[in-house]
Amino acid sequence: MRHNHKVALLVTVPLFLAASCFGVFTVKSLSADPELTAAWRDQLGGATFPERYPTTRDNATVLRLEQLGAAIGLSMSPAEEVGRSAPEPDAAARYRAIKGSLITLDQTPNHLDRSPQSVPADVAAFLRAARPQLDAVSSLLLAGEAPVWRLDLEGEIQQPGPNLLGILELTRLLLADSRLLFEAGAHDQAQLRLDASWRLTNAVLERPQVLSQLIGHRLVRLHLLVLRSLPDLPASWPERLANLKLHEQLIMAFEAEAFQHHHLGTSSQSAAGDQLGVWSRWRGRSWARRFHHSIAAAKAIPVQDFDPVTFTTEHPEALPCWDVPAQLVMPTYWDAWPRGAQVELAAELTVLASAERQRLANAGAGGPLDPTPARFSGLRWRYEPQPGGTRIHLDGGFRQLGPHDLPLEIVVKR
Repeated sequence: MRHNHKVALLVTVPLFLAASCFGVFTVKSLSADPELTAAWRDQLGGATFPERYPTTRDNATVLRLEQLGAAIGLSMSPAEEVGRSAPEPDAAARYRAIKGSLITLDQTPNHLDRSPQSVPADVAAFLRAARPQLDAVSSLLLAGEAPVWRLDLEGEIQQPGPNLLGILELTRLLLADSRLLFEAGAHDQAQLRLDASWRLTNAVLERPQVLSQLIGHRLVRLHLLVLRSLPDLPASWPERLANLKLHEQLIMAFEAEAFQHHHLGTSSQSAAGDQLGVWSRWRGRSWARRFHHSIAAAKAIPVQDFDPVTFTTEHPEALPCWDVPAQLVMPTYWDAWPRGAQVELAAELTVLASAERQRLANAGAGGPLDPTPARFSGLRWRYEPQPGGTRIHLDGGFRQLGPHDLPLEIVVKR
């Protein structure tokens, strides 16, 4: 009897402990996470993510842009949307024929003088033929409602979004036409093109998603190339460029992704209606907490010193060892971290270079001898006289990120 009693205890106690642990684990996986929620509210000025970024659908401006883009050969509709505007084969072929020449305007100049790169002849002919549609695009963006694409932070983590490649191609055309109009002396119309493409860019940057932010950085860079080609920076642009918050917007996009995983971890079913098990829910919440803490650790590092591989190596707690897919992509993922700051610095340099060009054109002696503080702590702009001009560069390193990034130095020629 006693033997049976001992056996029963040996079996029952471990089962009881396992059930208790499973119960605690289940309750914790279903409960709220007040510390994390409070941190997000603090970043969002007291709002929640769904309050700050409510669910939206493609608005009329987006649908009209797709129609106008299709008319000149651009595919701007999401690939998964059947029945939306698509270019005719002949129109698409005409655009493809000049696409290579159009991309040459993305090349980065290493100096500023009064000989900006001209629009290639085949691109110029295409733009003149497409001018009615580009006029309609400009009017839509300047006078109508800003583009708003679908967004649902409480929906599936992987969900359809805007056709960012189509937006990039339309922006290239608007900016190339702006160059062409400046060359023709139609400055007012050229600036309207710039203003229209800038509004499109800001609409992309409003989206709290990492890919949208990275494409937005690319769009800002294309604007900077046009602005650097002009003899004078238009009056409204120094303030616009000074108000850029690309690094902060990218941080918010990272946090929004953490929120999506956290929301998944506190829901009993997915947005598609599938039931979520305790393990899936715990995994989503764990990923969100770890990622949020990683963001805080990254923010503590001066942006010019941030290296994604070093960061991932020095913060192994950022992801659990069992999450192998996430471990593999994280170094590349964190490579996006300093990009917004790099573009902001390039924008600041554009304003400084334009002012320096005006000083040199007015027979000035060149920029200040003492370094000028940059917009990020620990960085300064230094002016160095050179034969026939001035070299402006950062006094303090900033890691060059990739082939599409503007170098943070420039030679301004008389």
